[in-house]
Amino acid sequence: MSTDFARTLAVLRSRLADPTADATCETLLVAYEVGGTELDRRLAALVEDRVQDMQGRKDARAKQAGVRFARRFVLVVPLGMSLAGLSIGTGRHAYQTPLGQVFVVVGLVFVAGCWLWAGRLMRLPTEERVFVPGRLG
Repeated sequence: MSTDFARTLAVLRSRLADPTADATCETLLVAYEVGGTELDRRLAALVEDRVQDMQGRKDARAKQAGVRFARRFVLVVPLGMSLAGLSIGTGRHAYQTPLGQVFVVVGLVFVAGCWLWAGRLMRLPTEERVFVPGRLG
């Protein structure tokens, strides 16, 4: 234990390793060093900002629910179509030819590529740590 407030906050910030903890620790440190009397107002504004950010992320995830369902559905449709093609008429014969097998492989590669691409597009950005120890002097 130490009475060095800046060092204590640095240890807390490094152990928590969270953007919200970083901002809170920096707010406390600035208020401590400057002698701020409006700390409660600044912390309330910080809380409001964090709440709005979390609500925005929650809303974005809710809006993506339909897209996530469609992304899963895209895997089921080609599988169902290929099973239907196998069971109707001479469809099984088309898959046995070398050209048919090439088309199947190309189709699988396209489906997998689109699946991965859609997952990358839907990824929400991660919160960056602004006050990372070592970045600031």
